[in-house]
Amino acid sequence: MVLLCGVFFPVDQVAAAAATVSSVLPLTHAIDLARPLLNDVVPAHFLWHAPYLLATRCRFYVSLVLFRRRLSQ
Repeated sequence: MVLLCGVFFPVDQVAAAAATVSSVLPLTHAIDLARPLLNDVVPAHFLWHAPYLLATRCRFYVSLVLFRRRLSQ
């Protein structure tokens, strides 16, 4: 995930297939939010990235609850 999400190099310089995969990964959205904030700039697509990260967190929590429920059976 680190190699595809633009941590070390920009996502727009990778192949189209890798950019498509990168757009689904949550780390891409976190980086797109954090990088402008480090320069005291409001991120361009804040209303897209923040809900996406919140939805990812909710999906993780639901999967954690279901996994714990299955382990306790």
